[in-house]
Amino acid sequence: MQWGAQLTGEFLSTFQDETQGRDMLSLMAKAGCTYVYFGIESLAETVISRIHKHRDAGLKMRWIDKIRTSLRLVKSAGIQVGSAVLFGLDGENRDTIDETIDGVAALIREGLLDLASPNIMTYHPGTEITRMHQMENQLDYHSASHDVRPPYSYFEQAFPGVVSKHLTEEDIWYIHDRASTQWGTARNSNETTRYEEANNGNV
Repeated sequence: MQWGAQLTGEFLSTFQDETQGRDMLSLMAKAGCTYVYFGIESLAETVISRIHKHRDAGLKMRWIDKIRTSLRLVKSAGIQVGSAVLFGLDGENRDTIDETIDGVAALIREGLLDLASPNIMTYHPGTEITRMHQMENQLDYHSASHDVRPPYSYFEQAFPGVVSKHLTEEDIWYIHDRASTQWGTARNSNETTRYEEANNGNV
């Protein structure tokens, strides 16, 4: 029997030592685990530092180092690794978008990451970020679902009017195009870029 699991960077790099993590992953592999999924979220320190669950003054390891340590441990056990990458969190701009895309591309080149899935931060009823951005009374998924068009259609649950206020439509196109170019076949649901579409799929 083959199966997969979802883990966090903190679980493998912070909440246990490397030997414990290695032993656990070895047991998982022997039990049939072939795939582990991580939520990378962002690799821009200015963005990740604003996320509440990553605020801990007592932890000196940078987020990228936590992720790299975790990925290295999983790969050393012979398990494939996939990740979700989230754009549009507080503090996001073109510089942080580039920082995250380039950082993920480096992990792919290093052989630490097999699959990367880019996602756009989307507002959902009852969530803290929806309240913080004062979007509770502005969500209209019913109407939005009728306007599923590029670039939104290249991302899961991304519709006009319910995605991050920090991203313009041009930003979303930029994320789609650049992630496709930099991550290549490691990008989940890799779609053609606007340049390729204009040239009938040829680069």
